[in-house]
Amino acid sequence: MTDPAALETVRGDSLEWRIEFTTDPDGEDPWSDFADYDPLCQIREDVDAADPIVPTFADLGGGVARFRLTATQTAALKPRRDYVWDVEFTDPTAATGMGVFTWPPAGEARGTLTVTPDVAKSS
Repeated sequence: MTDPAALETVRGDSLEWRIEFTTDPDGEDPWSDFADYDPLCQIREDVDAADPIVPTFADLGGGVARFRLTATQTAALKPRRDYVWDVEFTDPTAATGMGVFTWPPAGEARGTLTVTPDVAKSS
């Protein structure tokens, strides 16, 4: 099975990926209401790096989220690097300081984005 958290792109290309979120450990019950949870995805050179790259988010329904990076955003990435990323959700109905959780969950490695150098460049 392909790791949904392991992404690859060519520098300067647009990138779109989808993640299916579920409410059960077996992955059979789609999570259908996460758009209200204000998802935040960030990509960084390492977990402590400043200035993250933030992809756009779209709720596709049925527990599927779509994230996108533009060609301009990936052109700013350094080739031959592995970046880290994850998605943080905040429940708007939770008490202050509560209801925040991250995917991939605790105990799992952060997602990676491998950037391959581009050869052809627009002038």
